[in-house]
Amino acid sequence: MFSKISKFLLIIFYSLNKIGIPDFFKFYKNKSNNVVYFSMVSGSISNEGLMWEFAYINALIGQKKDFKVVFSLKNLAGKTIFWAPTKASLKDKGSNNYSRDLHKMSLDAEVNNILYPSSYEIEYWENKVFMYRRFAETGVKHPKTIICKIKDGIPNNMKFPLLLKGEHSSSSEDIYKIDSYDHLKQILNSSDYCKKFDHYIFQELIEMRKDLRVTMVEDKVVLAYWRINPDEEWKPTASNYGSVIKFDDYPEQWDSHFKNSLKSLGLRMGAFDFVWENDDLSQEPIALEVSPRFSPNPVHDPHNSTYGDWKKKIFLKDSFTKKQLELIFKINSEYVSTLKIK
Repeated sequence: MFSKISKFLLIIFYSLNKIGIPDFFKFYKNKSNNVVYFSMVSGSISNEGLMWEFAYINALIGQKKDFKVVFSLKNLAGKTIFWAPTKASLKDKGSNNYSRDLHKMSLDAEVNNILYPSSYEIEYWENKVFMYRRFAETGVKHPKTIICKIKDGIPNNMKFPLLLKGEHSSSSEDIYKIDSYDHLKQILNSSDYCKKFDHYIFQELIEMRKDLRVTMVEDKVVLAYWRINPDEEWKPTASNYGSVIKFDDYPEQWDSHFKNSLKSLGLRMGAFDFVWENDDLSQEPIALEVSPRFSPNPVHDPHNSTYGDWKKKIFLKDSFTKKQLELIFKINSEYVSTLKIK
């Protein structure tokens, strides 16, 4: 709790210092049609969401646009709303399908308003059923995937090993490597998977030990890094699983492919996870996931500490929190610059 509160206060300090208090009051207008929604009152505090919310203010000031801050999305009309949707935005934290609840929240906010990111973009957020169906519809190459309702039972004749993925999860949570039908039943009996989700998502296991996170704003790559599993056995590549983060060796030969993938989905901004079978970069990239909102990893000097250790130390001069905030400000400024704002 102390760490979270300390991080919250540091984010406010870093943000106001970067924005500049004089500019904040110069461009703040109570009658502005540009509205930045801070969710901490209607929902609860998300430190990363708070970074994105302050980043909107910074970006609008950078565009010399006036703005105002609101703490509720109710009773708004004729506004351009900027928000940073997270699970913390919701009043009901007990909902299993928080992706659906956030999408409904975005649809309600769009009535008589313009919303960034839009309800269409938000439908991708931690909503793997919708995402994989859109991949199939638009021709984005991805692992072979079987989606079926839990109430309809487990499909027959599946090939193992495969992955069982949670419908609404992030940071590699609710991902299980399954070796057989008996193993699958064991996992389902020992977890709350069937209580949390409405669908099974079974997916082909790609033989790989690294993935490439590519973050794009329209046709510009704003961040790319490898997440490398140092072990011989397969496991998720999220940094909390001990992956090594590497920021060089961007595969330029696939640059157009990455950008076309984002464009084909109708997203203005997104972070893709791409892999290659057997890590062979001569083959066509395979998209694992995409998200319209994401947690970017800033560049870190590995000689000082491991990436995981660096994330935990919030009081360093160049802490992860400070560097991530600077990176979110940069990415969001790029994003806001692509919008038509009055």
